[in-house]
Amino acid sequence: MEKIFYQYTGIVFGVIGAVLALVVEEVHAYSYLGLLKISGVLPVLITTLAVAGWLLGRLIQTLHVGAYTDALTQLWNRRYFYVKFCEETNRMKRTSAPLCIALVDVDNFKNINDYFGHTTGDNVLVNIAMIIKRRTRSMDIVFRWGGDEFVILFPETNLKQAAKVAERVRVAIAKSSQCSNATISVGLVAVKEKVNEAQVIESVDKMLSQAKKMKNLVVLSDYN
Repeated sequence: MEKIFYQYTGIVFGVIGAVLALVVEEVHAYSYLGLLKISGVLPVLITTLAVAGWLLGRLIQTLHVGAYTDALTQLWNRRYFYVKFCEETNRMKRTSAPLCIALVDVDNFKNINDYFGHTTGDNVLVNIAMIIKRRTRSMDIVFRWGGDEFVILFPETNLKQAAKVAERVRVAIAKSSQCSNATISVGLVAVKEKVNEAQVIESVDKMLSQAKKMKNLVVLSDYN
């Protein structure tokens, strides 16, 4: 949803620029210099400010994408995770809607890099990111946590529902011919109201550690 909003930032600021031009024109019309205005000034002024607004919007869009998007996978990055996690936990507390989080790790990713090379490793990460996006729902939010790890936020989703989505992702990656036989391990927890960010990350990391003992597995638990 956020990416869609920022795609139209240029248009929004263009409209703002046009409105500002109209305001300037009105002020100009009631000023002393308004007596000397030329009829062709208004269209030029509106166009100039509209273009300036559009350029400003594009700049804001570029800065936003650069700050919050992972360059390799084009997923949201770790920095943006903290923004969204705060938003979603606040919403959970207001509405009492469930919230879950999954931490995903690529099994034996170092072996892929060592055997096939880092270029192939990067391609595997890109393909895994694409599969996660395709196999999760539109309401779910996917991030690249760093290295070969990903995070999925499941707003308004209980543990059973989130586990079903996570299992679907796991199976899809294991069956993919574009992932160099890579598999994933997933830790999954339900977020509780009286917890902080660090506690949630620690909890889901513990679940991931259990999953990685077996590999190619989803391990879940309520956080207490």
